[in-house]
Amino acid sequence: MRILVFCDNYPKPGRGYNDAFVRTRLEAYREELGAEIQVVKLNKHACRDQPYELNGIRVISIGRAELATVVREFAPDVVLAHFIQAHLCDQLPLLTQAPLIVWVHGEEALSWTNRLFYLKTLSLPQFLRYVVRNHIQRAAMKRLFRRANAGGAIDFVFVSRWMREIAESDVGQRLERALEIPNYINTDQFHFSEKSEADRRRILLIRSFDSAKYANDLAIDAIHQLAKTYPGFAQLQFTIVGQGSLWDELTRGLEFPNVERINQMLDHDGIKAMHDRHGVFLCPTRQDAQGVSMCEAMGSGLVPIASDNTAIPEFVSTEEGYLTHGADEIAAAIRELDEQPALFLDKSRKAGARTLAQTGWQATILREVELIRERTSLLPVQAS
Repeated sequence: MRILVFCDNYPKPGRGYNDAFVRTRLEAYREELGAEIQVVKLNKHACRDQPYELNGIRVISIGRAELATVVREFAPDVVLAHFIQAHLCDQLPLLTQAPLIVWVHGEEALSWTNRLFYLKTLSLPQFLRYVVRNHIQRAAMKRLFRRANAGGAIDFVFVSRWMREIAESDVGQRLERALEIPNYINTDQFHFSEKSEADRRRILLIRSFDSAKYANDLAIDAIHQLAKTYPGFAQLQFTIVGQGSLWDELTRGLEFPNVERINQMLDHDGIKAMHDRHGVFLCPTRQDAQGVSMCEAMGSGLVPIASDNTAIPEFVSTEEGYLTHGADEIAAAIRELDEQPALFLDKSRKAGARTLAQTGWQATILREVELIRERTSLLPVQAS
């Protein structure tokens, strides 16, 4: 089987968080289907970036003028798209008869009115240009939704129920047929590790600092609150890991002996190593279609302190962690775990079990493989 994938932010070898959930998904397809996979990064103009291979998957960067040639020469059995561009919405159905499966993660379908946090990192002219692109993008998505509803060989996969509902609302078109399948969490790598009571005091944040979408400021405000008000603060150990334009602004005041700041990106092995040294994961957010890094941490047995918004409650409850509203509640959750070690251990075990059941291989990859096989007229997948 030949699978052509469009993903403009597909990761390169080395450290980084860019769309790693797409990479793990494609590597799983290759294992399950024995497929030949090629990833395309599409640029408006010709691109001089050299092709590369990452874990057996070839990745090329092309300009729009080369799109038709690449599709024709690769002759895919199926085309997959993540964060699909407006240009691809209109062109892909015209360039190939192969079935098209589109994953919707947020950026490609949500209205600019739901992304006002961009004003924190964009200038006003940059934000206004984004608003114009956003209108163009959503209009193209609406045409693609309508094409799918009219019987086109197009399927949509949403990573959460919230993502489907808000995308249909912001695009202005309901879909007659779509699937809700979470992003796959590699629970072989992010496997559960039994925690000790001492781990409740080892608190981790691993996040990009390039967007206010990730509410790192709330987590850091909670640390400052605890430093001022909690007698047990000195017994807590915080590790803050990340990189981005907001790093200096947000971490500048964390001059505490029990707070370690690591200004770098980590690969999956590095993230897992951090998971194994900690017991609590700080992951507040202003908007998330799933919370992949949260699910990875839960798989490793960390107790998540997350936000009660968007899709997050679909992936964590108060049984496994905390759904908070602001820095005060984040600080209160940290205090409660410190004061109740048995509660910490119970939540840790439940977090690992929930991630395995909800986002492991059986619940995600096998469902996606079954969809690909159905659309390419192959035998349905056999559960292992």
